[in-house]
Amino acid sequence: MSILKIFKELKPWQVLALAIGAHVAAFIIFHFTSAGNQSLSQMGIYIDYGKRIAAGQVPYRDFPLEYPPLAVPLFWFPTLFAQDASTYRVVFILEMFAFDLLGVNVALWALARFAQNISPTGVLLAQPLLLLAAGPVMLFERFDLAPAVLLLLAIVLHSARRERLAWVVLGLATALKIFPMVVAPLFLILEWQRLRRRQRAVNLVLFALAILLPTLIVTRGNLVSLSSFFDYHLQRGLEIESLYASLLLFGKLVGAINGSALARVSAHASEELAGSITLLVSSLALPFTAILLGGIYWLAWHTRQLANDEAKRFNSLLQFSALAVLGFMLAGKVLSPQYLLWLYPLVGVLLNWRARIWVTLGAAMLLTRWIYPDHWFDLMDFRPTAITNLMIRNITLVALSIIFLASQFESRETSAAPLRAATNKARL
Repeated sequence: MSILKIFKELKPWQVLALAIGAHVAAFIIFHFTSAGNQSLSQMGIYIDYGKRIAAGQVPYRDFPLEYPPLAVPLFWFPTLFAQDASTYRVVFILEMFAFDLLGVNVALWALARFAQNISPTGVLLAQPLLLLAAGPVMLFERFDLAPAVLLLLAIVLHSARRERLAWVVLGLATALKIFPMVVAPLFLILEWQRLRRRQRAVNLVLFALAILLPTLIVTRGNLVSLSSFFDYHLQRGLEIESLYASLLLFGKLVGAINGSALARVSAHASEELAGSITLLVSSLALPFTAILLGGIYWLAWHTRQLANDEAKRFNSLLQFSALAVLGFMLAGKVLSPQYLLWLYPLVGVLLNWRARIWVTLGAAMLLTRWIYPDHWFDLMDFRPTAITNLMIRNITLVALSIIFLASQFESRETSAAPLRAATNKARL
């Protein structure tokens, strides 16, 4: 009997127990093997934010903060228990573990709700392996797992026809990290003909309130202070791991770009490329992002009626959401290592093309881990091997987006086949 068949025949409580055990094992392995390069750790920054907040300082007004408002509680909470950096780190890791367990439960609920005939291999096997591929720096030194899990929850709620709650959760995810907002147009597309205009308006108001209320609480009503947050991100340059930067660096490597035209600068808590050509490329990132996302939404609009049953509708929304998140990552001028965690909860509940997507994302995570933190200083020194691996990583992410696109066209053909058959029969 194959392992996939064994997984499929497990009882719900057995699946949950095995999934939790597998995820716990991944976290324990990281806890005892994650000494890493402390010079690259973000934990000191988080501790500083937490202490300032605990002391009564107001983010954005009293000290600069580059993260959205709802990230503030994640930095503050460990200070309730931590008297030193090591304890703070343990509590922060437990926060991320709690979100991971929430993601496990949401994923299993989604499979039970929409695809009872699908083996829970993604949650039991693929996700723990993806965690191991990502590595402790991605998982323990960043909080991106939290908004990614909330995004999955919003998608599952919306597919289960609990739209209002889905919009609230999506708003909270956006207030935690901006990227979930790219899924909002997909929600609207699905609701366009099914819900009345008033219902859609209410959903948008709930989405806005879920973003606004935490922001008002964190800023103590001083929304003007958020201008520093927006200025910070608007002024960011071309981050060295972005798709654009990898193309420029590869061009330099093969002699297509003059080496003196590119330089590295440390700014905005990251490493950026500087030079006249990077200014031009950076200015194109935002319109290119808008065009790419617009194309994804256009495709979603033209396929929205093909998913006639609940499972297909869920899978379509899930894959378009992953595609929109990928597009946002690849077209943006910043592509930090932890961004790959944005896709991690989503791919565990895919209903088709699963193995190809898991393997491709896993390869991208391993390549990312090789770059950061293992060979980060090699990349900053423009070493050929590091540049080549960065280019391969970004090509792998482009390939992943193509796989998602291909799966959508396959779903479209599969859904359209019965209609064509019925039409041909009627003609006969």
